[in-house]
Amino acid sequence: MRTALLELDQAALAEPLPDEQVRQMLPTNGHALLQIVAAHTAYHAGQLAVWRRAIGRPSPGVFI
Repeated sequence: MRTALLELDQAALAEPLPDEQVRQMLPTNGHALLQIVAAHTAYHAGQLAVWRRAIGRPSPGVFI
């Protein structure tokens, strides 16, 4: 995955997202990539923190 991300060029990131319905929210491949790498990952990290609290475990503080 790292290699694929490093090989992306600006033109590929600037291309319109192929899914027309999602394109209304994420207009380009670059927008979609940022959503997946940053926001989507953070969302799931938050879910894990809630699950840990629900079973009585402390928050790890930082997910790496």
